[in-house]
Amino acid sequence: MTIDTEPDLSAFVINLLDEHLAAMLQVRERLRPAGRIGLGARRTIALDSISVAERYATELTRALSDD
Repeated sequence: MTIDTEPDLSAFVINLLDEHLAAMLQVRERLRPAGRIGLGARRTIALDSISVAERYATELTRALSDD
């Protein structure tokens, strides 16, 4: 990676992290204790959080591998 590409990567990572945090906050809101959730829904939401994390890891890995 060159010095020229580092600012672009930094901006990409910040944007990707912002998207990831927003998605995780949505997951958190769906899991809040006061909410009414149907049978098996908590497990589904937990699995959704894994998908969100995998998406973040995949995109970041791809960006770092494109050097």
